[in-house]
Amino acid sequence: FLKDLRRIFPGFDSYPMPAQRALVDMAYNLGVGKLEGKFPKLLAACRGGDFAGAAEESHRSSSRKERNDVTRDLFMQAAQLQASLQTLGKGVRL
Repeated sequence: FLKDLRRIFPGFDSYPMPAQRALVDMAYNLGVGKLEGKFPKLLAACRGGDFAGAAEESHRSSSRKERNDVTRDLFMQAAQLQASLQTLGKGVRL
């Protein structure tokens, strides 16, 4: 899945680990083709670094509620990590 995910998301390796885990889960659960073809808003959100937006777009009608909840939570963790890093970056003066 990683080769295809890196093709779909050029910045994949720089995404926070929770976002990477969520995308691997989605690719495994749906198949890469379905992820790429049926989730354009999720793809755009991830490519733009908007992991909170990706969380909103990650619901799969074919998955159990628990699996959807875990995936959404992983994207939200990624958003929180990203926000923390941005805050830290603002506090560091060179």
